[in-house]
Amino acid sequence: MKPSRLLFLTKFLKIFLLCSGTFLVTLYASTSLVVNKNEFTISFVESDDEELVEISLSEDKEFTNPSVRLVCGGIDGMTNISGSSISENVDSIDGSHNGKHYIAYTFYVKNTGNVDCILQEEYLIDSVVKGADAAIRIKVYRNGEHTTYAKIGSDGLPEYGTESFVSSNVVFKNTDIDLKVGQQIRYTLVIWLEGDDPECVNAIKGGSLNMSLSFSVLKIDYEDE
Repeated sequence: MKPSRLLFLTKFLKIFLLCSGTFLVTLYASTSLVVNKNEFTISFVESDDEELVEISLSEDKEFTNPSVRLVCGGIDGMTNISGSSISENVDSIDGSHNGKHYIAYTFYVKNTGNVDCILQEEYLIDSVVKGADAAIRIKVYRNGEHTTYAKIGSDGLPEYGTESFVSSNVVFKNTDIDLKVGQQIRYTLVIWLEGDDPECVNAIKGGSLNMSLSFSVLKIDYEDE
């Protein structure tokens, strides 16, 4: 083969690879989903035998407007980002403070009753369309300490820097939250589509998620009545 012909093929191969890479990056960056508005709820689930227990939720630590149910506004058209790009002070603002392509919500859980109790917290994915949960990240701050959750990877291993979902529809379930009378816990939830996740591909474009976080009483401490 003539040198000029070989040089031409080499240049063509480089250009082809460059164009192919650009095309893949474009597909990768175009992935988006919808976290439906007014569907992400945080609630305290009451039962008949918990008459002495009072758990309140609030968007501010003064509990100026206590409730047993909060609604976190979602985002239509969330585009993938890197978790490292999320503001470092995301845990320092009360209430809803979404970024352009991530959800951020801070709230408080307080024992406003007369007995100590043990709470359970359970985060559920209530519905999912087009496998949108494959690349989602859910970072939970509890009194400043945080854990990031993700669906287990297609290789059967946890995604880097995360704890895997408990099951296909349960993100996490903690059953040992000791909440004394008057004690409160500050939570911040941060939710985004992780662009560095191998499952963040064009197949989930246009997908959606409905999610909820609930608290319920597992045990009541009657010793101080």
